[in-house]
Amino acid sequence: MIRALILLLLPVWTLADISESPQQILESVAQAARQQNYQGTIVMASSSHWQTMEVKHAMINGEEYERLKQLTGVSQESIKRGAEHVCSHAEHLPLHRPLKNPLRIPTPKPDQNFAYDFTYGDLQRMAGRMVQPLNVKPYDNKRYGLTLWIDKKSKLLLGVDLLDSKQNVLERTHYVDISLAAELTPQDFIPNMPAHGVQRSITEPEKSIAQVGWKPYWLPVGFELTHALEEDGSVRLMYFDGITAFSVFIDRSDNAPALEQQWGATAAVVIPVAYNESIHRVTAVGEVPLSTLREIVASVQPNLVANTRE
Repeated sequence: MIRALILLLLPVWTLADISESPQQILESVAQAARQQNYQGTIVMASSSHWQTMEVKHAMINGEEYERLKQLTGVSQESIKRGAEHVCSHAEHLPLHRPLKNPLRIPTPKPDQNFAYDFTYGDLQRMAGRMVQPLNVKPYDNKRYGLTLWIDKKSKLLLGVDLLDSKQNVLERTHYVDISLAAELTPQDFIPNMPAHGVQRSITEPEKSIAQVGWKPYWLPVGFELTHALEEDGSVRLMYFDGITAFSVFIDRSDNAPALEQQWGATAAVVIPVAYNESIHRVTAVGEVPLSTLREIVASVQPNLVANTRE
């Protein structure tokens, strides 16, 4: 998830610890979240909202089990048992997204290009454990920075602070309590409410960017297409730089007023675009600054290569 790093990092850990680069640390973090047994409570907070989530995770008979339970707002659970993924929720929640653990990161990809600088901070305590801060600072102002709070012993990610260009905290997601090596059995992963299956998400692009009818002609450095889908004239594109993600949607709309809105670190920009005597709505959503989303949506145009092939 991080390109080759040639960095002079602050010597905060012991000599054995600082032999690991940030790349290696993040690989350990991703592996620890998948391979270890743990349970705890996560608090997610910004200036406008907060919520809590209960997490249970275990490896049982070589298979990964995970249970996420929303503790604030509408009751909802997401449970994974090996390849099976089910979701349960209150009856009055017809439209929803399955819960995701906000303190799990993808496995890093060292061959990707990134636009961040990484430095270690001083050891601190979180949820009663010693944690090593890893500061992730962007080289540009097109994305936010982060502080990752990594458990020194287990390498589990215990917290993430999302920071603006002035190092102000936009969102804070932390474990307030966590138990490692938890004794969990399959009985701990049975839903409390009626459950339904969740369709497995697509991790590879269904189409290449050359095949869809619209695309952004400007992107911040390091963002790569992870998913492309076009159905009935509507286009959905997803981009990821290894740290941050955003999505772009293009669809036809007779009434598409311009819109800008921000909820904590998440922002959305909508603009109408006239093309072929129709109005198209271009929307960009993600945890990046509004100014970045404005540049992205302003660059979205019909894909000349795809249109030429039709």
